[in-house]
Amino acid sequence: MSTQQRMHAIGGLGSALQLWLALLLICTAPAHSQQAALLVWQGVVRDARGAPVAGVVVQLTNHSTKAEAKTGAGGRFKLPPLPAGQYRLSIEAERRKIEYARPIDLAPGAPPVAIVVSGRDQLALSILKEPVSYTHLDVYKRQPIT
Repeated sequence: MSTQQRMHAIGGLGSALQLWLALLLICTAPAHSQQAALLVWQGVVRDARGAPVAGVVVQLTNHSTKAEAKTGAGGRFKLPPLPAGQYRLSIEAERRKIEYARPIDLAPGAPPVAIVVSGRDQLALSILKEPVSYTHLDVYKRQPIT
């Protein structure tokens, strides 16, 4: 094979590679544009009397992600951004873990929630009517489940 033939073959390979990369970008662009927006779940944890509960770890977990936040002095929490979907809710306080019986559907426009912990270690959720400010929150984190 002559040098000129080799250069032509390499040039053809470069064109084929460029075409393949262009097709790859075109095919994957809709997938990236259709990715779900990340959503923030936030609210306040209260005891059965309605008093805010500080130091509680609030967790949302699904098959691939676990996000958690610790409540501040006013019982407020704000989880890191998560994809829309169904999650399991649990809280940890005073060396005990309490799980919410039903799945949480995280969807766009989800309002802040009040999580009420009963004296019997049960959780109740309701929509929070007053605005939530987050001036005294602990750091939150999100991690993949391995």
